[in-house]
Amino acid sequence: MSLKSGDDQNPFTGNCKMTDHRLHGLELAEYIALGLTLLTLIAMGAGFLPLFLLVVTFGLNILNRLRERTLQSQRLTEITGHLQEQWEEEKEALSAQIQSLDPAVASDNDLAVATRSLREIAELEENILALEQSYNQIIQYINRNALLERIEHLEKSYSRLQREILPLKEESADIPATKAENEPQITLPTLNLTPTSPPVPHWHYYRRLTAHREMITAIAITEDQRFLISVSWDRTLKIWDFARGTLINTVEAHDQGILALAVTGKGDYHLATGGFDQTVKLWTLASDGSNLELDQIFLGHLGSIHGLDFAPRWHFLVSGSYDQTLKQWNLEQENEEFSSYDSLGAIYALAVAPNQDFIAAAGGDGTVTLWQLGSGEKIAVLSGNVSSVQSIAIAADSQIIAAGCVDGTVKIWHYHPEKSGHFAPIRVINAHNGQVTSLVFAEEGQWLFTGGTDGEIKIWLANSQQAIATLTPADGRLSPISSLVLSPDYCHLAAAAADGSITIWENIT
Repeated sequence: MSLKSGDDQNPFTGNCKMTDHRLHGLELAEYIALGLTLLTLIAMGAGFLPLFLLVVTFGLNILNRLRERTLQSQRLTEITGHLQEQWEEEKEALSAQIQSLDPAVASDNDLAVATRSLREIAELEENILALEQSYNQIIQYINRNALLERIEHLEKSYSRLQREILPLKEESADIPATKAENEPQITLPTLNLTPTSPPVPHWHYYRRLTAHREMITAIAITEDQRFLISVSWDRTLKIWDFARGTLINTVEAHDQGILALAVTGKGDYHLATGGFDQTVKLWTLASDGSNLELDQIFLGHLGSIHGLDFAPRWHFLVSGSYDQTLKQWNLEQENEEFSSYDSLGAIYALAVAPNQDFIAAAGGDGTVTLWQLGSGEKIAVLSGNVSSVQSIAIAADSQIIAAGCVDGTVKIWHYHPEKSGHFAPIRVINAHNGQVTSLVFAEEGQWLFTGGTDGEIKIWLANSQQAIATLTPADGRLSPISSLVLSPDYCHLAAAAADGSITIWENIT
């Protein structure tokens, strides 16, 4: 076994030329112009000495450039020769090592080692070439997308936000806050809880639906409990017969992933969807669930839609977006009625109060802001949380508000409509190992259901720090929970997951 020698095996020779000595057209024109100028000056005599010296200067510049090019070519030739010598030495050493192996004596292991060495050298050459190509692609990407300019812009924006937020913090210090110590810590009178805890509901695993190809982002149950609606990153909206668990209809509702869903009506169903394509779509669902018609497309957001909810008393649809705006759409006039701007950050979650007096919205800054329905004015701030909010729920009395946070906690506030300013949380629950992605109040606010990225569903008594139950599928398959919904009669709980499945639980109390 031996290595071939010659130019066909040499990575530094062959058809590739190291330098190109051909003259560029501009260089050739430069030489011709210089020659014609010299001939003209010689013909005119010595009266043009300054111009003659200028021409000589340009000529010397050309000569120096040629000299530099020659030196560079020589240096390149020396480097190439040196590399070629190193390559030849390595190749000869490997050839000698392989040839020294007598096939009659050498073991299969020795031959395998030699073959593997050659293969590793070839792979090393390929990796070096691939690394160089990747490096060039990275440089091109940075230049093409102006990343340095974008980073500089982000730094300036961050500095500007710091200057804006500091005065707000100083101003908020003058606003009297509702202190946590002034609130009851054992019972919440506004929830009408009895001194003894209500009986613990018993939930058992009822059904599992393999619903979507990708993560389900939101689910809803119609008021008459006939249909279960689901939307997903896979851009589809699906209608399910809730009692039978069968699929009725599938519609590709958006051009990109769907992030938010809202449902209203009984017999005459209206659906709203929104997602990455920055549009809010209003749909009408036939009474039998077989036909879904697009009624209206609301345009106006400049970012993805993360929250939707209906306010039937106002004939409004409310939407919250990554563009930091909260919009109230008039469904009768089919236009944008009010738009509120949250200067502190994007809106990731929202909920309309059951009494339909206000909207609770929150996002990346961790602050829950209450906005007036019908005007869009800010009416209160629920502070005391520094973690991004992923979900919001409001109890039936419209006074107990809960927020699920990225740090795994649930913050609970008691909102007094007759008071204004900032409200501090009355309770903090360490709920999940990971983000709290969904919250649902039940039984007039006595029970709180939470779902998290740890795949668990937990049930809490509103005035307790410990979960009274944890729901896990019978097969033990845990997938991050993305959305929870209770049936209007509180007999069924549906949980959507990141793996595209929907798990339904039944209350057998």
